[in-house]
Amino acid sequence: MCGIAGIIRRDGLPVEEETLRRIADTMRKRGPDGEGIFRDGPLALVHRRLSIIDLKGGAQPIANEDRSILLAVNGEIYNYRQLTADLTAKGHRFRTGSDSECILHAYEEYGEAFPTVLEGMFAAAVLDLRSRTFLLARDRAGQKPLFYVSTPRLFAFASEIRALKPIPGLEWKLDRDALSTYLTFQYCPGDSTVYRRIRKLPPGCLLRAAFDEEPGIRRFWTFRRAVETERIPNYPAATGQLRKLVTDSVRSHLVSDVPLGVFLSGGLDSSIIASAAAQTESSAPLRCFSIGFDDPAYDESRQADLNFQFLRSKARRKVEFHQKIVRPEEFRILEELLSGSGEPFADSSILPTHLLCRFARETVTVALSGDGADELFGGYERYLAMRALARLDLLPEPCRRLLFGSAARLFSSAGGDRTASARWRRLLTAASHSAAERYRSILSPFTREEMRELCRFDLSPADRELNECFSSLPPVQAAELFDFRFYLPDDILVKTDRASMAISLEVRAPFLDRPVVEFAMGLPVSYQMNGMRRKRILADAFRDMLPEGLDLRRKRGFGIPLASWFRTAWKAPLRGYLLEGKGTGQFGLFRKEVVERWIWEHASEHADHSKKLYTLLAFELAMK
Repeated sequence: MCGIAGIIRRDGLPVEEETLRRIADTMRKRGPDGEGIFRDGPLALVHRRLSIIDLKGGAQPIANEDRSILLAVNGEIYNYRQLTADLTAKGHRFRTGSDSECILHAYEEYGEAFPTVLEGMFAAAVLDLRSRTFLLARDRAGQKPLFYVSTPRLFAFASEIRALKPIPGLEWKLDRDALSTYLTFQYCPGDSTVYRRIRKLPPGCLLRAAFDEEPGIRRFWTFRRAVETERIPNYPAATGQLRKLVTDSVRSHLVSDVPLGVFLSGGLDSSIIASAAAQTESSAPLRCFSIGFDDPAYDESRQADLNFQFLRSKARRKVEFHQKIVRPEEFRILEELLSGSGEPFADSSILPTHLLCRFARETVTVALSGDGADELFGGYERYLAMRALARLDLLPEPCRRLLFGSAARLFSSAGGDRTASARWRRLLTAASHSAAERYRSILSPFTREEMRELCRFDLSPADRELNECFSSLPPVQAAELFDFRFYLPDDILVKTDRASMAISLEVRAPFLDRPVVEFAMGLPVSYQMNGMRRKRILADAFRDMLPEGLDLRRKRGFGIPLASWFRTAWKAPLRGYLLEGKGTGQFGLFRKEVVERWIWEHASEHADHSKKLYTLLAFELAMK
């Protein structure tokens, strides 16, 4: 993994070297092994390197033969060996053994179509000095981040928002429409950020930036959920095909010149990745990493150990199990992760994810994860809920609101969001809405009424992305489409990227390999879910490599007991940040009396406001 950045000064003035040094320094954790800066008057390109492949020869920015084109990339290209062979046969000369150089020659050969031949995770910046333009590309799933800003004076981009802050003269005004969306989803979906001028390059897109024109963006790949499934083979053939695709992907993801391991939890997805990796013959041991917690409601360490014992019995190579019980309630760890990032992000599972990454980083530099399987193969319980609740749409919406809205109020969520009562409350609340609004109510920590009560500014509908997905698909497919296009790249993968880059660990996700994703795109719901079973085809494809009944276990996720900590260990810092912070103070965004009441109601166990309070806390920490 690495960090990249670049600038075009449209006023023609040279980019200051001190600015570039400061930009590079903000990304030091992303790339602790080296720094490269190219400067040519008003053009500049910056790279911070975490060495993974070709440790001695892969420094960047890297140039082509006549130095007319330069490249800086954050990511890994898994088909680089084949690409290198193909491009060499076409006359291109390679100077390194790195996976990155193939991007440079692919641009020379294919022009702006170069991202279509890349298989991997990447945020790539090609600087063409002949036309004095930047071409930015982001991988299909959005595994690697890329932010940009365009003003009449300059165009700039970086792997992190905070890496743009050393650039003089940029405005950092909050976008209140985007802030509404953040409160709704706990992240900003799509190309928006909470700042008016700062945007994200969407996954599967290419951006072209020049001196005298606004950036142009076009898609080179799009995720779609098929309704018609004629091209899908019968179920037994489909399971065999999926097994081969995932196994091939895992094998390609194991290429590394530094120590590599896999995450292994108590769940299905990481167990499949670890089992497939353990089938590859190698003299090097396969290191598996897991963490556990003191709280039994969140601890999966026993099941993780059972998964490992089964994996070891089937392995074709030596495997090791590294497990550690962690105590993540130290507030300073959360502060270090979220403070000053500039981009509020309120998925609390970033904390245990970071602790797992930190534990793995003691031994390895690369780790494989199970990210993406839930979105591709129907893994979330909310998909079952959306399928079941769709049957209630025969009732008029006013009747549903009266019946189920009243029933929901009979159940308390004060004991925490994992209690049976809280789950029933969420389900009944969702039942009272139509499809898109139903999914919003499942995802959001705030009702619309609570947001109006909290905010001092006019709220935007924040429904564009949801309505886009639910306008033409049945509820389950629409929910999966929303999650892959927005929840996965803007929440799950952001969490993984931040948690791992904070300690310079590269995390790879074999389920997000293009052939696996495109196969999953066309699967019918019946292949994904059967009765209460989720990820049916994935579990059946690897049945002989999994402990019996693993796919039937309730999904726990990687959560932390926020409700309890906000009443104990985190009570004081929570009050300090929320009641004396910028949201209720300097920015004047939130009503202090509402926040104070929620804190009191939560502390006295009259209600569980933990998700709302954490969303506000994450905003405050990001604004430090």
